[in-house]
Amino acid sequence: MKYARYLVFVLIVFAISGCNRNSDLHLSEPKNMIEQTIPQLGVRCNLRISWRDGNLHYVFTVNPNGTNDKFIKAMEKPYLLPVFTFNLYDKHAFNLLSITAKETTRIVNDKGDPYGLVENSHVSCSKEMYLDIVGWDVGWRGEIR
Repeated sequence: MKYARYLVFVLIVFAISGCNRNSDLHLSEPKNMIEQTIPQLGVRCNLRISWRDGNLHYVFTVNPNGTNDKFIKAMEKPYLLPVFTFNLYDKHAFNLLSITAKETTRIVNDKGDPYGLVENSHVSCSKEMYLDIVGWDVGWRGEIR
């Protein structure tokens, strides 16, 4: 009888923890944020985010507007590119997170020519903070040389 009660208790705990995990499943669906442009650099930036296991996962991309030869040429030598930082905001425009894209990699076409930058990474973030994110912006340090 004692064993049966213990088994029922374990099954209840397992079911409850499983339900909580499933209730967070929708948070792992990627959410596309509104595209941002930086006219001064001639680029557009995109951000896709999701949340799971206490982390905000993101894919940050930077692409030239049209044929921005200066940006495309600078991608051949990453030290010539500006450093991008994006900020995530709540509904009151308070900054929740600032993330500096330090590990961007070049996106290349079939010929090996670069046409954009991407960073696919994650940072620690509570579920509550993630749920509060409604907007973002992007800034930069440096210039395209």
